[in-house]
Amino acid sequence: MRKSHYALLIFAQLLILLIFSNSYALFRQMEKKSLENYQELLELKLDKILSRPGALNELEKESIFVEIVADNELIKSAPSAAKKIILSRKLQDGKELIVAAAVNWPLYYTSRQSKNLYSAMSIFFLITLFITCLTFLIKLKKKPEAEIEPEIAGWQSYLQSLSQSKNLLEEAVQAKEKSLQEKEELTFNLLNNLEFGIIVVSSDSKIALINPTAQKIFATTFALAKNTHLTDFFQKQPQIAAAINELKIKSYLETEINERFCALTLLKLEKGGVLILIEDITEKHLRQKIAADKNRFLEMSEIASTIAHEIKNSLNVILGYARIATEQPEKIEALFLEIENLNQFIENFLQYARCVEKVKIASFNIKQLINGLQEKLSLPIELNAEEETIESDALILKQILSNLLINAQQAGATKIRIFLQKKPGYYLIEVADNGRGIPPEVREKIWLPFFSARKDGSGLGLAIVKRLVNLLNGEIELIKNSAANETIFQIKLMITENGR
Repeated sequence: MRKSHYALLIFAQLLILLIFSNSYALFRQMEKKSLENYQELLELKLDKILSRPGALNELEKESIFVEIVADNELIKSAPSAAKKIILSRKLQDGKELIVAAAVNWPLYYTSRQSKNLYSAMSIFFLITLFITCLTFLIKLKKKPEAEIEPEIAGWQSYLQSLSQSKNLLEEAVQAKEKSLQEKEELTFNLLNNLEFGIIVVSSDSKIALINPTAQKIFATTFALAKNTHLTDFFQKQPQIAAAINELKIKSYLETEINERFCALTLLKLEKGGVLILIEDITEKHLRQKIAADKNRFLEMSEIASTIAHEIKNSLNVILGYARIATEQPEKIEALFLEIENLNQFIENFLQYARCVEKVKIASFNIKQLINGLQEKLSLPIELNAEEETIESDALILKQILSNLLINAQQAGATKIRIFLQKKPGYYLIEVADNGRGIPPEVREKIWLPFFSARKDGSGLGLAIVKRLVNLLNGEIELIKNSAANETIFQIKLMITENGR
């Protein structure tokens, strides 16, 4: 056999060995990756089962979990010759759960068999190459040294170029992997730090991605949301699921999600699926509502000031004439009383219509303010305040709370509860009482001037409260705690960066 034939044979064996060794490395990586993916699926499945009632019974029914141990107590043991994956979790009652799951993943076994095949082929061709090289060296020893040296030099040059090509290929692969990893990290960091919520619904109507902002809005986690059907995920917001199903290219809607007002933009993706962008516009919506209330109160106050001024002038004239008329004292006394009552009514009306020239924001102790009201009204008040010192207009807030407490007292309340908490961007104040409450049919009318559920009421108490709350850049609403049979007025006072 000629030397050139040996060279060709060795080159072919080297090439085949390189192909088989690379194939072995590829299938080994696929085996490892498929096992990791399978383990992630098992963990998601286990977490989903454990989140439902009767989780242990459901685990026993799953054939894929061959062994189950809860707090060192064997619950299930099924024979299995397959490879096993061990998972552990902490149950809600403190018990430790250990689960062994059989690996029934076709991709894993296919990769493993291919890896073993290419491993055996690589070993075979390595042995063949070794024998061929040994035979070639023995043959070279029999030839003159001058004839051997050029052949050795040629092989050395060839092997050197082959090594350099291998190094260049490895560097190119590493650079590509690094570039992909940097892009993945950039995308991951971008999604996690966006103020917008992002949800991606796949073409089969399941949640494929949800970033931390959206998780916070919907009060969920990525593990719970992933692969959940959109009708289940948006069970409390069916209008969102309906908008996704009816989406053609792009749509926009505003809705309430877990007590937050959100704006959603829905975009149809080219390869199927839907991208949902979510913006929390609670504060923007609140400011718009406050601005609308201010405009309405401004219009009403102008009308009220004119009416009150004219009536007060007439009353002054009547009062002057009445003081002159002394012929019938008993009627005059009744006239004076009626006029005084009417005058008091006008004073209340002017208080409602009068615009406070300047709101004076300052720090004050809310506990001291409440104690003063408690002494004045002789009502037991329970105060639960996370912040004892707040920044607002103390006189206006005192008038607001005083009117609410007087209303509660007139409704037969024997106990008052006041709760104060500082939220992001606003103060939350709740005033609850155990009085007779407000009938559902008049709930929307209580803020209107001159409306009262009591026969002797002026109908201006709550109207004044709403007016004053509006002046403090806030809003007030009536809510009902049916479980505790309480009437609760909830106030939100906006806070800017400087505390105002």
